[in-house]
Order: sequence, then C-alpha cells, then structure tokens
Amino acid sequence: MREAAVMTFGSILDGPDPNVLTPLVNQALPILIDMMADSNIHVKDTVAWTLGRICDLLISTIQPDVHLHPLISALVTGLQDNPRIAANCCWALMNLADQLGYVEGDDQETFNQPSVLSPYYEGVVQALLRLTETTTSEGQHRTAAYEAITSFITHSTLDTIPVVQNTAVTILMRMEQLLGMQNQIVGADDRNNWNDLMSNFCAVITSVIRKLNDGIQPLADRIMTLLLQLINAAGKTSTLLEDAFLVVGALSAALEQGFAPYIPAFLPHLYPALKAHEDTQLCTVAVGIIGDISRALGDQTAQYSSAFMNVLLENLQSDVLNRNVKISILSCFGDIAMAIGPAFEPYLAATMGVLRQAGAVQPNPLDIDLVEYVSLLREGILEAYTGIVAGFKNTPKVDLLLPHVPSMLELVQRCLADSERTESAIKLAVGLVGDLADAFPNGQIKQFLLAEWIANELRMKSRVSPETKKTVRWAREMVKRATA
Repeated sequence: MREAAVMTFGSILDGPDPNVLTPLVNQALPILIDMMADSNIHVKDTVAWTLGRICDLLISTIQPDVHLHPLISALVTGLQDNPRIAANCCWALMNLADQLGYVEGDDQETFNQPSVLSPYYEGVVQALLRLTETTTSEGQHRTAAYEAITSFITHSTLDTIPVVQNTAVTILMRMEQLLGMQNQIVGADDRNNWNDLMSNFCAVITSVIRKLNDGIQPLADRIMTLLLQLINAAGKTSTLLEDAFLVVGALSAALEQGFAPYIPAFLPHLYPALKAHEDTQLCTVAVGIIGDISRALGDQTAQYSSAFMNVLLENLQSDVLNRNVKISILSCFGDIAMAIGPAFEPYLAATMGVLRQAGAVQPNPLDIDLVEYVSLLREGILEAYTGIVAGFKNTPKVDLLLPHVPSMLELVQRCLADSERTESAIKLAVGLVGDLADAFPNGQIKQFLLAEWIANELRMKSRVSPETKKTVRWAREMVKRATA
C-alpha cells in the first residue's frame, strides 16, 4: 500500500499545474524524506524515484534552508542501499545539481558566489566516488553515479573548484589503473564493463576540462598521455574512440595554442577515424576535432592545413560517407579558413567550387527528408562562406574573393527566398551579406549590394529573435557604408 501510494504521488507530478501541486508537495516532502528509512526495499526504491521527480519537475517546492539538508542526507544514505535504490538516488542528486546549481552562461558574479549546494559538494561527490569504487557496483547504477558526478562538476561555483580538481585527480588515477588491467580482460562481459567504465571516465574528465578551462594546464600532459593509451587500447571500438576524441576537443578548446605540443602525437590517430567512412558518428566527431584544433591554434594551424584539407576534400568525394558528415566538413572549411586567413589561398578555388556545386542542389518539395537535408546543407555552406570571408577580410588578399561574390549572394538569395527558412539560416545569410559589405567597404561590390532583393530583406519585418534583429541592423549599416 505504501509503495502504491508513493508511486501514484510520483506519477501525478508531471501534468497538473505546478501551482496546484506545490502545496501538496510541500506537505509530502518531509514524509517522503523520512520514508527513505523504510524497512521495505520496494517502498524505498519508489520513494527515491519520487524524490528524483520532485527534484526534476518541481524544484521550487524544495526550500533550501528547510529541506535541503535532510533531503541530501537521505539520498546520500540511500547510495549504500541496493543497486536500484542507489541508481534512483544518483538520479535525484543529478537533478538537484541540474536545477539548483550554477548554469554555464550565467554572469561571472553568480559563478563567484557560493550556490545553495556548495556546503554539500564535497560530501556528495565523495559519496558518489565511493559508490563507484565498490566491487559490486554494476553497470547501471555505476553509470548513474558518474552522471551525477558530471552534473555536480558542470554546475560548480568558484568555492567548489577544489572539489572539481580533486575529482579529476581521482578519475585520472582510476583511468591509469584500468588501462593497466586491460591485459586481464577475459570475454565479452569483461570487455563491455571495461569500455563502459572508460566512457564514464571520459565524460567526467570532459566536464572537468570545460569547467576549469585553462586551469586544466597542470593536468594536461597526464590527460593526453592517458587518452593516447586509451585510443590505442580501444582499437576499433568506435564509441570509445568518440569519447576519447571529445575529451581531446575539450582540451584543445581549453588550452588554445597551448595544445600545440600534443598535435604531432595525436594526428596519426585522427586520420584513420576521418577515413572510417562507414562509421558516421566517429567520422563526424573526427571532423569536429579538426574544427576544434583550428579554432584553438589560430594561424598556427597553417602547418597542418594541407593535410586537413586533402583528407576533407577526399571525404567529400566518398560514396559511402553519410551525407550529414559532409555538411560538417563544409562548415569545417570555414573554421580552417578563419584560423589561417590568407594562407587558405591554395585551397580557395577548389573549396569555392565544391561549395557552389553543393549550394545549387534543389530538393524535390515532396521529399521531406531531402528538403530538411538541403536546408541543413545550405546552413553548412553559409558557415563555410562566413569563415572564408572572415579569414580574408582586412588582409591584402581580400580581392581574391571578388570572383566568388556572385555565387555567395546567389545562395543567400536562395536561402532567404525559401518559405521554410529557419531562423539560423536567416541569421547566417544576412550576416554573410554584412560580412561581404564589410570586406569591400569602398564600393567594389556596390552593384551586387544594390540589388532590390537585398534592400527588401534588410528591411525585414518578419518575427525574429533580438539576436537576429541585431545581425540585420548591423548588415544594413555595412551595406549602407559599402554602397555610399
């Protein structure tokens, strides 16, 4: 009966008006928290699930000074219970961090102030790390615990950064131990278990890098050494390779030019992934890494650009490679061009040829999948054009773009004339017009910019976000200046 009552209560939390539910949940919370000590494991399991739903759906009912201490104590105690209860407690703790913690993108002031969870950070993360250490910890609740740790790291504030640093050190030690054990793997179960654990470690380390940013520098050598060992050990296990690559991408973004020393050792592992045409996911991640490296290294990318461009252009020719990966490749051209500027000249003609050809694809309006694909394709091309124009703008070689202006504007016109156009396509297309006007401010492309359709689009009356409006206003100013 008790379990059924709690299950019913947990089930109605999603649907009714939160204002109606709030007084009920306020009344029930202390009772539910006490029920985490119930003698019946089924009751405890359902209570943990219900508390997780409250943390997820009705966080406003949890009053930090009243409920937080008993709630967190009950959930942390529940971590020592059977695997199902422990997994539900992990999920509830993860939801708490997601709903109450600092959110990336909040202002610096918020990050500098302790959050309501700060006093519990060390205790909760330590308890989760202890849970993942036990030999009985099975896949499902171990993964739930690592996901909760990742959430606590993602939402940490300045005062809890030491907890993030200590967690990183613990996870790297576990990674080292696990890599040392790979010769003892017997059979598929062992291998799957090993892979799952490594994936969890990669997820935690990625969140640590994103949180500490260039503060990860002291651990960078150790992380990169372990990742290269992991990539070697992963062999053809593409999910593990993807996880390792995502850590590399995060590390390059955090270290920027400080990532340069690791590139020669890493590239030999990147090229086979780029050539794994039948593996869409891995190939997409690998293309993304080229973009990450280009953004991180800036003009230092020039020494690798020839190899990058050759492999990317080759991939575009492939009949096997999934067409969505090809969209990622096109926007990656923009990343490389923006990074190396005029040094992109040797690849300009070939790239512009490919982009023009791709931009001319017209879908059959009845084929919904193709219509959607072409819309994404055009956005990828606009991103590439934007990067290329930005790379050449304000350099002596900007005139190399002049022959390509008509085909760039042709695509812009096609995108803006599309009745199904998306907000992101509008922003990219109008932004490109502004970039071209900004690149040629002295009337060199005046005759193109005075076209009536451009004037009409820049007087846009359609409902768009404030961000897009800002882009439209800026483009209007640039065009005015370039056609004066």
